Amino acid sequence: MPATGIFFQTLYIEVLYLFLHAYSRFRLPTLSNMCYSLRKFFYSSRMKDKKEEPGVQWRTHSEAETEQAGAELAVRLRPGTVVAMYGGLGMGKTAFVRGMAAGLGLSAEVSSPTFALVHEYGGRPPLVHFDMYRVSGWEDVYATGFFEYIDGGAILAVEWSENIEGALPPGTLRVRFERLGETDRLITAECGNRTEEGTRI
Repeated sequence: MPATGIFFQTLYIEVLYLFLHAYSRFRLPTLSNMCYSLRKFFYSSRMKDKKEEPGVQWRTHSEAETEQAGAELAVRLRPGTVVAMYGGLGMGKTAFVRGMAAGLGLSAEVSSPTFALVHEYGGRPPLVHFDMYRVSGWEDVYATGFFEYIDGGAILAVEWSENIEGALPPGTLRVRFERLGETDRLITAECGNRTEEGTRI
C-alpha cells in the first residue's frame, strides 16, 4: 500500500479509537475493551511482515550490574516503548528500572510502586514505572493511566507484566529475569508475541 494510504488509514484508526475509547470508558467499559482489542489487531497485522530484532542477554552478578544492564537497554528505547518485565520477587526488576532511569539521564529516586501502582520519573520522553502485582482487571489497568501514557509517548517499565498480558500492545519489549545463583541473574530482552507466562486481563 502507498505511504499516503497507510498514513490516512492509521490516522482514521487512531481518531476512531480515541473517540470510542473516551466515550465508552465511562459509559460502557466492555465496548472500551473491544476498541482496544481492535486497535491491537490492526497494528499486529501491520507488523507481521516486519523482521523482529534479535534478543539481547546480560549475565549479572550484583545489583550494580543489573542496573548497568538497565542503563544499556534504556539508551536504545524510543518514545512509546513498553518494557514488560517478568520474574518473581527479588529478581532485580526494580534495580533494572533504576538503571533505565540512569541511562535516560534521570536523577529520580526509583522504588517499586507496589501500593501507588505507578511512579513518574520525568524526562523527555518521560519514564513511567508500573507495578501490576495488585491489578485484577481492566478497570484497574485504566485507573493507572496505562493507555494514556502509551498514547502520550512515554517509556513504560512494567513489573509483574504477567498480570496484564492481554493489555500489552504489539511491539512490547519483554524482559525476563532468571535466577542463576544467589546474586547471579540471566536477563533476556526481546520483542515477541504474547507469552503463555501470563494469561490475565
